[in-house]
Amino acid sequence: MSAAMKLSPTETELIGRWEMADGRVRADSTCERVEWLTTNWLEKIAASKDSGEWDMLFRDPDDGR
Repeated sequence: MSAAMKLSPTETELIGRWEMADGRVRADSTCERVEWLTTNWLEKIAASKDSGEWDMLFRDPDDGR
């Protein structure tokens, strides 16, 4: 795993965006990083479905954030 993929101690919020590339909508690099973090690194500690949308809470195992 690349240390660049993990969260830095000062990161508290990651905001990805959808972008047009070659006539297609795709996730930007921040969205891809969030996907990697939630799949490979962060620990899911809570999930709820409110108003038809899922909310999930994750914790960084390095420092408990």
